[in-house]
Amino acid sequence: MASSDKNQPATTAITAGRDDSGSLAPTLTPATTWTSSGLEESHRQATAIHETKFYSRYANPTVEAFEHAIAELENTQAALAFASGMGAISSVVLALCSK
Repeated sequence: MASSDKNQPATTAITAGRDDSGSLAPTLTPATTWTSSGLEESHRQATAIHETKFYSRYANPTVEAFEHAIAELENTQAALAFASGMGAISSVVLALCSK
C-alpha cells in the first residue's frame, strides 16, 4: 500500500479531535463557568472572540475538541457547535440577513 499524508476515513473518525496530551479520548469538561482574577479579566473573557473558559454555552474545551473533530472529518478549516438548535438556526439566519 502506498504511503500517504492523508488518513483513511476510518482512521480520521477514530483519531479526530485528539490533542497532543497523549490521551486516547478527549477530556470531558463538565464545568459550566470558570473563575477569573478580577473585573478586567472577566470583561476580557466575556468579549473575546473564542474564549474557551468563560461560560459553557459560548465554548468550553470539550466543545472545542468536538468542533476540531468535525472539521477534521469534514476536511474543512473549522466547524461550529451550538448549545441548541435555535442557536444554530439563529446564527445562520443572522449571517444571511447581514449580507
